[in-house]
Amino acid sequence: MILENALFRAAILGIAAAGAMPAADDAVYRVLRDAGLADARVVENIVLRRDNGILTLKTGNIGFTAPVEGRETVAVFSGEGSFVFDPVMAVEKEHVKGILGQELVEETFDRALLCFTDHTAGEIRGQAKTKVANARLDEILKDFRKHLRTESRENVEAELLADVDNPGQPGILQHLSPWAQA
Repeated sequence: MILENALFRAAILGIAAAGAMPAADDAVYRVLRDAGLADARVVENIVLRRDNGILTLKTGNIGFTAPVEGRETVAVFSGEGSFVFDPVMAVEKEHVKGILGQELVEETFDRALLCFTDHTAGEIRGQAKTKVANARLDEILKDFRKHLRTESRENVEAELLADVDNPGQPGILQHLSPWAQA
């Protein structure tokens, strides 16, 4: 699963490098690290296509943090979802097959953290159903942040900050789901 997430982030979506680590007292960085959920919605059969990756939120709830510097950055999902990546080039297919035993990357999940600076939030909201209050989403967001800070080397907030601080960038989307279903 870690490999699948890395393939999704690095090979599919072209995540921008974060550069130097931001100072812990940088106000925008602190907001990115600490923001709580501001809005939650019911989702059903929402499909996000990025390059050759397809992220599907089949059923569930999704919560969004407030925009930072005018850009939406984080959502947390709870429900039934899937991700599929079909490499285009033969060398990519062979590489994935050598690691996973198949040419496609396929993953199902019941929780996901979406980090983005592109149009993802608007795309989801445009297809989402009614607003909901969901304390479970707050707990899932806290769990993801704890996981990222204690068990992972990733600093997604630094990656988001690099993009937020550079408004000329087209935006990014990352999908993290360390609790993928078997």
